[in-house]
Amino acid sequence: MKVLPVALVILIPLTSIGEAPSRVAGQLEVAANLEAQDKLHEALKTYEDLLRSGDVSSHEEGAIRLRTARLRAEATPTDRRQVTADLRRAAELATPEIQRSALNDLGVFLLESGRPEEALAVMQELELRAQLVPTLRAQERAVYAFNLGRALQASGDSQAAFWKYHFAAQTLPTFEKPINGALAVLTEQRPPRIAQAQVLLGGLTAVTPRAVRAGVKKLVIAWKDAPETADLLPILARAIVRQGVTVEDFLTEDWPALSQGGSEGGNYRAMLQEMRVALRGELAFEEFEAFQNHAPAFNAWPVTGMGGTAFRDLLFYAAQAAEKSGRRDAAIMLYANAWARNWNDLDPPARLAELLQTHTGPDTPYSSWLRGVIERLFQMKWGAHMDGAVETKLRLHVALGMIFARDPNSALVGTRSFIYQYEQALALEQRLRELDPQRPQPTGLQMLLADAYVARKMPEGACSHYLDAGKVLLQQDQFLESSRAITKCRNALPRDSKHHSRLEKTEELLAKLSGPEQVCQGVLVDTRANPRNCGKCGNMCAETMTCREGACIGDSANNPH
Repeated sequence: MKVLPVALVILIPLTSIGEAPSRVAGQLEVAANLEAQDKLHEALKTYEDLLRSGDVSSHEEGAIRLRTARLRAEATPTDRRQVTADLRRAAELATPEIQRSALNDLGVFLLESGRPEEALAVMQELELRAQLVPTLRAQERAVYAFNLGRALQASGDSQAAFWKYHFAAQTLPTFEKPINGALAVLTEQRPPRIAQAQVLLGGLTAVTPRAVRAGVKKLVIAWKDAPETADLLPILARAIVRQGVTVEDFLTEDWPALSQGGSEGGNYRAMLQEMRVALRGELAFEEFEAFQNHAPAFNAWPVTGMGGTAFRDLLFYAAQAAEKSGRRDAAIMLYANAWARNWNDLDPPARLAELLQTHTGPDTPYSSWLRGVIERLFQMKWGAHMDGAVETKLRLHVALGMIFARDPNSALVGTRSFIYQYEQALALEQRLRELDPQRPQPTGLQMLLADAYVARKMPEGACSHYLDAGKVLLQQDQFLESSRAITKCRNALPRDSKHHSRLEKTEELLAKLSGPEQVCQGVLVDTRANPRNCGKCGNMCAETMTCREGACIGDSANNPH
């Protein structure tokens, strides 16, 4: 039993020393200095002299005997009888805290001495004492439970040992020894106790994902012939996401061990292969026949339950990694698959929309597949009319519309034109405004839809949306943007259009609201002082004249050019 470092042992409170505090304090200081110098025999003799002096109280004697027992176990490990005697005496005399430490040391010493039954009795007594202290520190409680688990395991009660290890791990998740102890118990179990493994590791993923990864690998190797090991992969997936494991680390640290597990009759190997494909972002279509039917790429993993949630998180994590490394097609596909596993989760489609809006590359085999996924998701997800998802659906419609506008032949869009996509988005905007009247008017979306009408040679529809946007922009005092919308309407409108009167009224409203500020050749100018647009657009003053209050003033007559 190794003596703890001086800084960690329970120190004797010098303020409680009896009638000769200075002499006792001096001997304690000498002993502590000798310990620090690894002069264990000299330190031990000093403590023993202090005990023989009779100058210490019973509590102080118990604390000193705990110290001498630890020193004796390291300095003279063959003197087991005296070590045991010192620890038992310390457990009777010292303060409750030191008594518990003495019992813990005694139990460990008996275990290492090959006396598990005696150790078990001591650790069970310690457990009872610890239960009487509700304010006991988590670290202390976890250590006691762990050592009791060791005693139970050494005495042949592996199941009871497992639950003590489990309790210690839950009490102090960063304490990895009880995790390893529980895993050692589980690896010996036949048939495999998958449920116990899930209880142990599943509760530790958030705090110690590294230990969880190591634990899954140990169990997979130990139970490699059991098909049920597939049920451990969701826990591994969560640990990978939590720890932020890179694909390189997964392939070098996890894959060699994991690939040894899994029987032919289970789903383990298929699920593991899909984990590998997802993390690498290398989604080869020939590996998944389901692609031909526009089905999700990953069909070995469950969609619902813990497995479905864990794999969704892994897909989203892998998509983020692919996006950061510039592998846009892989990211798009991974986001789509993550979304397909939870229609209510808006994070994957939100990222999907962002990527699709900047999708400028040529069509790939992913495009037609993704088109089918998006169409199916629209049908499945939005049938419930979930208000919280309307915004995301809107963004997806806009994204697809922008792709079609850039490439009308894109397989990603299919037969749905960009006009359809923008109209759907605008309808959703109106719905959102009904829910929130303070929501800004969708002028940008109206302009996109109007441009789409122009591209399809539908000027009436284009002008209607240009004027709608222009009027809202006027109300927001955005005169330049309003003028541009109005100008686009005038340029697109046929001479016999029914919108001419509305156009003229909007132009009059623009002139009225903008006052002397007018848009001339796409630039907002003050016609009261602009020599090139004096009084109105295009009215240029001569070089020797200036523009004041909308009139050219100077030697020459007003001379528009």
